[in-house]
Amino acid sequence: MHKLYNNYLRINLLVNHLVFSSPDPHIPLNPNLTFTINKLGVYHCNYLRFLHNINPSSFPLDYLKILRAKDSDVHHPIIQSAKILEIDSSTGLPDIHLLRNKNVLVEYHHLQTADVLRIIRHWMANGKEIGTKFLFTYFKPMFIRLVTSEVSRDGTKALTRMLENYFGDRPIIRVNKVYFDHIMEYIDRTTGFTYTVNEIDSRCPDFAHVLPFINPDSFPLKKLATSVNEPEQLKYPAIRFANELKMRFIQDCDPLQVTAIDKLCNKSVFFDFKKEELVDVMALIRYWIDNGRELESTFIFPFQRGKGALVELFDAEFGEFKNTDISNNRYSIPIRGSKSIHVTVDKYNGDTDFKSTATLKIKYLEGKPNIHAGCVYFYYVKSYKQVPLKLNLIINKLETFCCSDFRKFLPMIDSRSFPLKKLEITQEESINVDHPVVNTTEDVILQFNKPYEPMNGIEKLQREKLTIQNIMTRNVDAVKIIKNWIKNGRKIGTEYFLCFSFDVWIQGMLKDLKREFDEFQNNLEGINVRFLNTQPRFLIPINPISKIIIYGTEIQSKDGTVYQLVLKKYLEGRPNIHVGCVHFNYVKGYEQVPLKLNLITNKLVTFCCSVVFTNFLPFLDVRSFPLKKLKIAQENTIDIDHPVVHTTEDVILEFIQPNEPMNGIEKLQRKKLTIQNIMDGNVDAVRIIKDWMKNGREIGTEYLLSFSFDIWFGQTLSELKNEFNEFKNNLKGINGRFFKRAPRFLIPISPTSKIIIYGTRIQSKGNTVYQLVLKVVSTDKVSLDDLSYNGPYKLLDIDWEANKELYKLLKTCEAKEELVKKYLEGRPDIHVDRVVFNNVKVYEKVPLKLNLITNKLVTMCCSDFPNFLSMIDSRSFPLKKLELIQEEPIDADHPVIHTAKDVIFRFNGQDELIKGIEKLQREKLTLQNISFFNVDVEKIIKDWINNGRNVGTEYLLGFSNPWIQLTLTCLKMRFLSNEPRFSIPMSPTSKIIIYGTRIQSEDGTVYQLVLKTIPVYAKSFFIYGDHLSLDGFQFNVKHQSWHKNMEDEKNGELLRSYLKQRSSVNVNLACFSRVKTSEDIPVKLELRTNKLETICCNLEVVIPMINPRSLPITELSIGVDEPTNVDLEIVRSAKRVIFGTSKEVIGLEKLPNKRMYLRRQPLTDVVRIIKYWIQHGKEIGTEFSIGYSTNSDLRNMMANLQEEFSRSRGYSEAINEHFVSGFSIPLSSTSKLLVYGIGKHLDQLILKVV
Repeated sequence: MHKLYNNYLRINLLVNHLVFSSPDPHIPLNPNLTFTINKLGVYHCNYLRFLHNINPSSFPLDYLKILRAKDSDVHHPIIQSAKILEIDSSTGLPDIHLLRNKNVLVEYHHLQTADVLRIIRHWMANGKEIGTKFLFTYFKPMFIRLVTSEVSRDGTKALTRMLENYFGDRPIIRVNKVYFDHIMEYIDRTTGFTYTVNEIDSRCPDFAHVLPFINPDSFPLKKLATSVNEPEQLKYPAIRFANELKMRFIQDCDPLQVTAIDKLCNKSVFFDFKKEELVDVMALIRYWIDNGRELESTFIFPFQRGKGALVELFDAEFGEFKNTDISNNRYSIPIRGSKSIHVTVDKYNGDTDFKSTATLKIKYLEGKPNIHAGCVYFYYVKSYKQVPLKLNLIINKLETFCCSDFRKFLPMIDSRSFPLKKLEITQEESINVDHPVVNTTEDVILQFNKPYEPMNGIEKLQREKLTIQNIMTRNVDAVKIIKNWIKNGRKIGTEYFLCFSFDVWIQGMLKDLKREFDEFQNNLEGINVRFLNTQPRFLIPINPISKIIIYGTEIQSKDGTVYQLVLKKYLEGRPNIHVGCVHFNYVKGYEQVPLKLNLITNKLVTFCCSVVFTNFLPFLDVRSFPLKKLKIAQENTIDIDHPVVHTTEDVILEFIQPNEPMNGIEKLQRKKLTIQNIMDGNVDAVRIIKDWMKNGREIGTEYLLSFSFDIWFGQTLSELKNEFNEFKNNLKGINGRFFKRAPRFLIPISPTSKIIIYGTRIQSKGNTVYQLVLKVVSTDKVSLDDLSYNGPYKLLDIDWEANKELYKLLKTCEAKEELVKKYLEGRPDIHVDRVVFNNVKVYEKVPLKLNLITNKLVTMCCSDFPNFLSMIDSRSFPLKKLELIQEEPIDADHPVIHTAKDVIFRFNGQDELIKGIEKLQREKLTLQNISFFNVDVEKIIKDWINNGRNVGTEYLLGFSNPWIQLTLTCLKMRFLSNEPRFSIPMSPTSKIIIYGTRIQSEDGTVYQLVLKTIPVYAKSFFIYGDHLSLDGFQFNVKHQSWHKNMEDEKNGELLRSYLKQRSSVNVNLACFSRVKTSEDIPVKLELRTNKLETICCNLEVVIPMINPRSLPITELSIGVDEPTNVDLEIVRSAKRVIFGTSKEVIGLEKLPNKRMYLRRQPLTDVVRIIKYWIQHGKEIGTEFSIGYSTNSDLRNMMANLQEEFSRSRGYSEAINEHFVSGFSIPLSSTSKLLVYGIGKHLDQLILKVV
């Protein structure tokens, strides 16, 4: 065993927390033993004895604790570099003020005010890093008051000394906002200081004179207000990239060019000028229409002229884009890229609007427990305190820009947001990115804003894809990343993109790689990539089946040239790449594609590519054709008459700019084509139709032309009307939702086919789209979507007259009738969706024998619908819909009416009664246009009372005039109701409700009488110890004297009788109070309930009375007066649980519920819950709230919990400052428990897993 122990101690041990605790200096330690550690504790001994046994890679330590080590040197680098340092009074006081650590804990039994003042004075004289925190444990009750008093007395003198020396000794002055009100070229700069600022307000005529005073770290500025005396100053990067810009132009400044204004990259710009000639706003808008503009740009131009004059000016130039739906001074002008410019001519209220809007936003957010957002941005937020309110955000994407550490914002992100879809971190100081959020997010982008500030832990990330942008000197150690991949491996397909804005930095990194991996240089032949010329490439094998390839390449992005270093664990050299869809977006030239490709694909999409789509076809393998889908979104003119377009299964053409047509659309021989976002001059619909008329098209050919704005849709329709006015036609019989105001056309192109043209309006992704349909249909095909027969004219309403040539031949009704007869007589069965008989009084008026297979039957003012059933095939029953529009009395008690899925009776203004309605056993019936004598409502209700109906039966009786009032008056007299709404019991389990309502239909206002059967449902059921109550009826169990009156006894007997006859009682709320044994329940009960409340009850007696179909209970409230086991299924499944007790609740910690509220819970229960969760874990999102009567009770509970768990692993008190106090304890590698108090309105203790 001794040999085995010594052998084990010869290796390097990985230990999280190492503790040395022995005052004996002679204890031997194996010299071969080394530890790699995170935390170190040294008690009663000198840590210098063990330094040779600690691996140097362990430093700086995450945590160092030194207690009762009198000979320790606080100046040692190991102590000074520890991230968290804990010491006592024996370890260097009074020299503690010299410590450089940011987090120091001091346990000092004899702490003096002089010790604290020494630290404060040292920091005032020498400065201290922001975020530094020293925590002192003191044992004198009055100590804090003594320290405050001493600091107050010394404060005035110290402040005076600090101000006297501030400018003289500091090379950099950090301020939020700086003002320059002089001509800076005359100021002597011998002071040598510079400002690090967020905002600048300069009145200097030349901004160049201000720049020497500003530290480069200040850029980009948050706000900049500056004077401008010549247009050239707009080129300064400090002006162009300020987030918010205000420019004051002096009187004699030359006019600005629109190209100079367009180069401003600011999101918000305010132009302050005295003469309007300085900026040609109209020219700027026209420039943006032609060239586009970044989204969310806001430019404000103040004009001296009145609002009316400006509106006239914009109406003359852009009147066609005026948006009258919003206001008479708002214009929405479309530009390229599916964007638009919103121009508002109105009074400008400046910062007042912004402040009031910000106040409203804060008030709005404070009132929302959860805030759903697609993306959350944090810009320049250095601490949590800068966020002005408590947030709980449910998001998909998180972006931080120049913030201290992204992890500080995670408490504001709800656990339901993880894993994130996208995380973008832009840093200007070092952080550690080896974090579960970074590892699990779908898409991660890391970006740098400063050189020499690395992101640690990149090499440890277990991601398959990572993008690192704007890398500068010493930001990323690529060698460390590759070594970690070689040592620990990565999944095949892992790919890291390291992006550089300047080639000098990528060349420096490639030199480092060459120095370390020179023997692995390789030309990477067979890898289909456009490599960076003259730069080394590498192939590093890491196992028999995988390798790392490393190369540099050059790509074009929206910000210019980017140099990219690619690290891949990949099996490259594939001759063919199979992919579902290929996208080319904004590819302006063939050279932008960084590799040689041979793609086998189903779909091809090109978007805003200046080159013709055919230039990308060499990338596609011949086996890809014919494609399944081709989508071309084009911003310049191209020729579309190409074999690939002809043969692709589904083709979508889309326009980005007006007046840029796709030529050759009319020549396409396709059966289906979709053209989207058509604007002025994109598509010539007249040319397409003329080509179809001249050369013909296959029946079934359909082109869908879509317009985003009705102005261009109307323009195209006007062109069609001017060219084909003689072919206008209502298109009766064509099944389509026509746009009412748009003309429709029917144009014959052959004896057997014709073109139909009509407009329609559809909803696409929340927006209205206007669509022009061009379709080729058969001339000899009868459309039987809707077959109608009009009695007096003896013909079927089929659209023969639309064909002009046939119309000349068939001039008489008789000739047309003969053709229709011949067509129908030759068909044994006619399949049709809907059959309509109109004004047919006798069967003999139908001129031919029909056998119709239909879904719907409509009779309008006919004698009696059974007369026509002989023409309906038996396969049609039961009908989906039956609509009877009557002007004569009929008997409704018929099997067809009983079985039809949907039945509508409609009256034609006559006082004719429909008999037998009360006998119908239907669950749904609609009666329309009722007068007083058409329906006997009283007879229907009586039949329902006598014979019953299924729960859910509903009859809707529609009145188009005041007949409803007369009907309700009669019902009121008959059923003795106090108001014109009725509830009539029908059985012990159901009742009829009757009420009137008013609705809006296509024909105007309709007054509707509703008859409906619903289940009888009790509101509340209570058992209070000695009496029972159901909706106010109660009886006494033990018959005490004070309950003995005639009324109570009568009600009690009724209720007892009612309950004994019921196998189950439906109730909203069931409440049991002091029910201890089954003898307390006078009758056998089975309750179906939504809510359950028990007060001082035996749960084993109460729960058997709850029907299992009640689970899960919506709300469960339990109050106990003795220790009770609550680990029960009814509790575990309840949606909301409330416990109210000061007694022990057994099994509370084992409950899986995610939300629970407890009142006055004892300390033992809370401790047991926390310990159980630490041991067994708990689901993220769990939150238990525990209420207390007073704030002092809450604070006592929190103090006891902190004392109980202060020594737990990972214990931390870094909790949100908005809370009373609290701490956190890790539960697993991805979750932790927050324990904190809320004392603003309700005194609550919160246990939350995040």
